[in-house]
Amino acid sequence: MPRLHSLLDSPSLRLLEREAAGQRLEFLLYALGAGVANAMVLAVINSSSGLVTSTDGRFRELALFVASLAVFVVCLRRLLSRTSRVFENAVHEIRHRLIAKIRRSNLRSLEGAGKSLIYNRLTVDTTTISQSQGIVTTAFQSAMMCLFIILYMLLLSFPAFVISVVLVAGGFYIHSRKQAEVLAAFKRTSAMQVQYFGLATSLLDGFKEVKLNRDRGRDLADDLDANSAMLRALTLDTYDAYHSGYVFSQVFFYVLLACLVFVFPRLVESGSDVVTDLSATILFLVGPLTAVISAVPAFTKINVAIDNIYGLERELDQRISDLDDLDDPRPPMIVPQRIAFHDVGFRYFDSEKQLLFTTGPLSTELRRGEITFIVGGNGAGKSTLLKLLVGLYTPEQGYISVDGQRLDASNIGSYQTLFSAIFSDFHLFKKLYGMLETDAVRVHELLMKFHLDHKTHYQPPGFSRTDLSTGQRKRLALTVALLEDRPICVFDEVAADQDSEFRRYFYRALLPELKAAGKTIIVVSHDDRYFDIADQIVKLELGQIQELIRPATPATS
Repeated sequence: MPRLHSLLDSPSLRLLEREAAGQRLEFLLYALGAGVANAMVLAVINSSSGLVTSTDGRFRELALFVASLAVFVVCLRRLLSRTSRVFENAVHEIRHRLIAKIRRSNLRSLEGAGKSLIYNRLTVDTTTISQSQGIVTTAFQSAMMCLFIILYMLLLSFPAFVISVVLVAGGFYIHSRKQAEVLAAFKRTSAMQVQYFGLATSLLDGFKEVKLNRDRGRDLADDLDANSAMLRALTLDTYDAYHSGYVFSQVFFYVLLACLVFVFPRLVESGSDVVTDLSATILFLVGPLTAVISAVPAFTKINVAIDNIYGLERELDQRISDLDDLDDPRPPMIVPQRIAFHDVGFRYFDSEKQLLFTTGPLSTELRRGEITFIVGGNGAGKSTLLKLLVGLYTPEQGYISVDGQRLDASNIGSYQTLFSAIFSDFHLFKKLYGMLETDAVRVHELLMKFHLDHKTHYQPPGFSRTDLSTGQRKRLALTVALLEDRPICVFDEVAADQDSEFRRYFYRALLPELKAAGKTIIVVSHDDRYFDIADQIVKLELGQIQELIRPATPATS
């Protein structure tokens, strides 16, 4: 009974329960219809075998055969078609839900979950569900056919029915005992796939570093090979277990047939009279039962994939606030005069919950229409401060206030609409998402101003190319930030990797121009020759503000 309960409570059936509510009765009726029709086809064939001379009887049986076959075809086609649509709709809804939950999650949660795991769930696992649904549906239909074929055996001979049920139940029990091991192996394989995907991502993301250090490339390749070998071994072990079960099932059919041919007539006085019909019935049973057993790997894979996806959803749900509404109709926050940090602190932990780095407590103030430089060495906490400032990280201690109002989950969404930000690890979207109706003339003007018009061009709704040099990509990101036209601009080392002419233009012309337009500007920079344009300089060291400088008269040219 526990095994039956686990089968009925499997993730794939829960998927149908969750994603296909209201259509379960329709699926069941089509499956039952096909099963009954299949049993009728078998019964008609067995019945017709005795009609050698009766023309009327053979015509009647032929008509019944055609009708049964037509019902079988219609029901099976409808079942497969409906189930395909349900599964594909379910996959679409899962992807939609995951994307929405990812958008509503905070950055720290996604960093903790891992990019490779999220990619795996969104791509590999959803594809597994999509590709396996046909096999699983066919197996369900075949199970219905097996049920009605066995019930037909009951009409032929009760003793034969009992013998068949006992043998089938025993065979199923022996076969199912190994399924826990197969399921565990599939889960280990899935985890290894995520690990291998992470290493492959490292190879692509760190390609430049790999090319410059052959020892690093060799070590990474060795790690990839080792993981691939482990993945191969796990997969082979899993399928070896499945193949053993499959071979057993084939042998089982012959054993069942032999029992009915050789043993049954000796146990039952009239057994020899129905051996032919029973043999034909067993042969009819072979196909559907083989389909059920053959679907076990796909059924196991889809269950693991669904468990993986629902596990990620549960993890994301724990990180989402009910107040974080993506379709919040409230207008953006009024442009603030002051944003203040009040003893704000944040900590980083590794996967084993060991403390790695502490930022804070930080106390400072950013004023509207001012240029603030954030300076400090590598690992000083500059990027963390920026992520706290724009609301990507939530302070673990202290708080941030906006014109005296404490920033919390109820207003963080409106607050974040104030910022245009270019982080050190920024991403360029090929399309102008969020600004799809942008005037192409304005975009072209900025591309010309930043000397990018000969590298890429704008054809609504996106750029012709984004695979540019590092400096050019930063200028293209700056183009997008200016098109957003937000009241607060955050630039993390945007002038780095630029030539001296553009660097001077950025500091001496563009930033003062933005300031004159009333924008609040926060710049992470090492260009101390331009510090004179700042209204405020915040110097960080080891996560602490070591110095806060407010020059008396910032330069404007």
